[in-house]
Amino acid sequence: MNREENPFFVEDSGRANHCSSYLSTPIDGDSDQPLDIDLENVANVYVTNPIGSINEDSPLLLNKQDSNYYLPDVIRLNETFLYMKLRQWQRNVKGMYSKPKVFNFYFLILYLIIYGTYLYYQLKVRNMKIDSILEYILMGFISIIMGWISPSSSWLTRIILFESYGFFYFFFIMGMYSKPELYVPLGASTLGAMFITMVNYFFYPTVHRSLNACVGKGKNTWKLEPTEESENAPNGKGFRLVKKAKNNLFSPEYQCVYEGHLNERGRPSGLGSWMDTSFTGEHLFGYWENGIPIGPFESQENDTHNMLVNLRIIYASNAGGRWNLKSQPLRTGVASIETCVSGGFFKGYPLVHHLEESVTVCRCSTRFGSCECIRDIFGNKFFRHIDDDKHIKSVTVSVDDRFNVLHVTGHRSRTRKPKNVNIELSRDVDKYGGEIVSLGLDDNWNFSPDNEGLLFIHGINHTLDDALKRMGQLLALGHFPPYIKPFVYNWPSSTNPLLYNKAKTRAADPEQHRDLARFLGALFNSGIRKLHVMCHSMGTRFFLNAFPLISDLLSRNETIYASSGNLRELESNSRVLNYEQISIQNLILLNPDYEVVKFQADFNELQHFVEHVTIYADERDVALKLSRQVNGSYSLGLGAKKVTRVGGCGEGPNKYFGDMDIVDTKDLDRNMNSQFHGYFNINRMMVDDLREVIVTGRRASERTSRLKSSGITGMYRFILVPPSVVMV
Repeated sequence: MNREENPFFVEDSGRANHCSSYLSTPIDGDSDQPLDIDLENVANVYVTNPIGSINEDSPLLLNKQDSNYYLPDVIRLNETFLYMKLRQWQRNVKGMYSKPKVFNFYFLILYLIIYGTYLYYQLKVRNMKIDSILEYILMGFISIIMGWISPSSSWLTRIILFESYGFFYFFFIMGMYSKPELYVPLGASTLGAMFITMVNYFFYPTVHRSLNACVGKGKNTWKLEPTEESENAPNGKGFRLVKKAKNNLFSPEYQCVYEGHLNERGRPSGLGSWMDTSFTGEHLFGYWENGIPIGPFESQENDTHNMLVNLRIIYASNAGGRWNLKSQPLRTGVASIETCVSGGFFKGYPLVHHLEESVTVCRCSTRFGSCECIRDIFGNKFFRHIDDDKHIKSVTVSVDDRFNVLHVTGHRSRTRKPKNVNIELSRDVDKYGGEIVSLGLDDNWNFSPDNEGLLFIHGINHTLDDALKRMGQLLALGHFPPYIKPFVYNWPSSTNPLLYNKAKTRAADPEQHRDLARFLGALFNSGIRKLHVMCHSMGTRFFLNAFPLISDLLSRNETIYASSGNLRELESNSRVLNYEQISIQNLILLNPDYEVVKFQADFNELQHFVEHVTIYADERDVALKLSRQVNGSYSLGLGAKKVTRVGGCGEGPNKYFGDMDIVDTKDLDRNMNSQFHGYFNINRMMVDDLREVIVTGRRASERTSRLKSSGITGMYRFILVPPSVVMV
C-alpha cells in the first residue's frame, strides 16, 4: 500500500505499526463539532507530512495541513494530566515564603469567642462556680496561645491546632477528667480527625482520582477541537486536545487543554502548551518529553499569577556529594532547574532534575582541546534555551571608551576597530509561508551564538545541586540571552562550614586544578571562545590558586595597565579575540574569600589574561569576618575600603588595581539573611547589575542608572532609597 492508495499511510517502516486503524473518511478540520476520543482505544489525530518524510527522531505535530489524517493505536494523555495535577498539588503543599505574622486580630477573636462560649456553658448551664477557676485559667491560656501562633502557621498546621483545641474544649466542657471511660473515645476521635486531615492533604491526588471514579467523573475522554490560532502549529491553524474535569463534588468544572507536538506513543513531546483552568492550575509553554515537561519552559498559575521558569545548565563535577568528601572522576551532564521568578516563591524551590542520558564520566585525553564531552552535549541537543528558535528582536550597542570602539551584544566584528554598525528590519518567510520580522546587522558583524559562556564556581558548603540552584535562580531572574551558555563547575568544597580548613586545602590541591583545566579544554573544544567567570566566596580561592595552571589555556590580552594605572598599548588600540584560546571577558568575584595581600601579588599577572575584573564586597559579611579570624588577614569581600587601602598598582592615597571595578553592596537590604554572604542570585539590584556586566560589558562608570562613584577611585555604590523611607 502506498500514499496514493491510502491517504492515512505513512511511508516510514519504523512507524508503520502504529497506524493499524484508519478513519473511513477524512476529518473535516473546519467542522464545529468536536470529536470524542476514547483514551482506551484511540485518542488523537496525527497529520500526514506533505513537506517531507517523517523521521524517527522528530515527533509528529498535531496540526491541520490538509484533510487527510490518520490515527495512532493509542494516546496517553491521562498520565500527563495526573502528572500536572501532581505538580499543582505539590506547590500547594509546599506553600510559599511570606513575612511571618506574629499577631492576627481575627484569629484571636475567633478563639476568644469559642472560649466565651465555653465559659457561658460552664457558668450558666452547668452552674460551675469558683471551684473550677484553675480550669478556666488553663482554657483561657490555651485559647490565647492558639490565637497567637495560628497566623504564622501553614493551613495544615492551623487545622491540626484547631482539632487539638477541640480535644481540650470537649475534655473540660464535658468534665471528662472525672470520667476515665471516655478518655479513649475522645482521644481516638481527635487522632482520627487529624489522620483524615493529613491523608486528604498529603494524598490528595489519589483521593481526588478515587472520588472522581466513584462519582463518574473519571471518564478518560479527550475531545479534539479545531482552533484557528495556535502558536505551536504552522500557519497558525491546528487542533487542541481538551479534557473536562472536577476536583470534587462541590468545585466548578474546569478544562485541561494541550496543544503541540506528540510522539509516536501518543504522549506530548517537543514544543507544546498546557492550560489548566482550575484554581492554581498552570499555563505551561515549553518542551516536553514522553508526556512530562522537562524544560526549558515557562509557566504561570491561574488566579494567583505566580510565575515559574525552567531552564537548563551544563555542569562538570568531580565532587562525591554531600556525604562523600573525596574527589571522584570528572563527569559532565545537563540539569534542568525550575525556579520561581514572580509572584509567590514556593518553598523547596528551585527544583533540580538531572538528565540522566546526558551524564558522562570523562575518559578523554588530558591534552588541551581533546575532551569532547561538552561538544557531545551540544551535538546531542541535551542543552537548549527557551529562546533558541526565536529571531533577533533587540540588540544592545555600546561604546567602549577605553578603546574608542563599538560593542554589539551577541555579535563580533570582522574589523579590529569597529566604528559603525547598520541595523535594519529584516523580513523573511519560513517554510510554512509565514512572515518573519527580525533585526539584521550589516556584513561587518557576525552573529556568534555558540562561542560565549558563563561559568559559575561555587564556594564552601555546596553540593552540585546547591550550585545548580543558585546559578539557575540567577539565570531565571536575569533572563540571560541564548547565546550565553551557562556552566557550573562543582568541586569538593566540603558540606559543612566547620570543615573550612579542609575546603581550603582542597582549593589549593593541584589535582583539583587539573580537572578544572580539563573542563576548560572541553569548553574550548565545544566552540566556547569568550568566557565570563563568576566565583563566589571560596570559589575565588579555588580559581586563583588554579590560575597558574590554566593560564596556558587562556588568550593573552594585547593591552595591559602600566604601573601608573594608565593604558599602555602593545600592538593595537583594540583587543582582538584569539580563537586559538579562550578569552576571559569578565572575572566577577562575589564576596570573595581570598586575602587582599595575595590578590595584590596575583593581579599583576592576572591582568594579562582577564579583560575586566569586578569585585562585589560587603563589610557586613559575617562569613568573611570568621574567615579573617582563621586566616589572620582581610579578605577581598570583607569591605571595599579595606581593598582600596591596602596598596595596589596606582599612586597616591586612592590606590586601585588597574582594570577593575569595586562595588560596595553594604546598602542593599532586600532578600538577604543575617550572614550577608549569598544574596547575589536573588537580590534584584545585584541580578540586574550582573546581567549588565556580562551581557553588555559595561564598566561600573557606565552603569549610571544603578551605580555612582563613592569618591574613591574605582569604587562604586548602589543608588537606592532605604526601606525606612516610604514617602518624600
